[in-house]
Amino acid sequence: MQFEKNQITFIALPFILIFFSIIISSLMKFKPVLSPTERALSRFSYEKVQLVDKQPLHVTKLNSPVKMPVHSQKDILRIPISGTEIYNETEAKKISLILIRDGLKIAIINSTVVNEGDVINNCRVVRIEKDKILLKDQGGEEWIKIE
Repeated sequence: MQFEKNQITFIALPFILIFFSIIISSLMKFKPVLSPTERALSRFSYEKVQLVDKQPLHVTKLNSPVKMPVHSQKDILRIPISGTEIYNETEAKKISLILIRDGLKIAIINSTVVNEGDVINNCRVVRIEKDKILLKDQGGEEWIKIE
């Protein structure tokens, strides 16, 4: 099978063009266009950093970020949240919150803030624990668990 001169030229021409384009591009020195930030990043080199061995910090006490005068803390605990002092005797006692911190024990029963020793619905708050409250009245004692 014989090829004609035009066919050989057509087949060889792409290889010849690729060869010459490689030679020409290797002889030319292209400078990339970089912004000043990109140039600074291109000059970045990794440096070894000495690691400092740190000991863990032991926190013994955290203070509250909210500073309240002591006299206002005592007053605010006696005020019912709902703004009323009327209680229903037959109303079920529902605990919304129990807070125990630094010897201070506070609970919210039926939207009223109470301490140990307070009276709510003719029941005295005898003890506040982390998940229950002991109430005492003429009928006896009753433990109420937080819901």
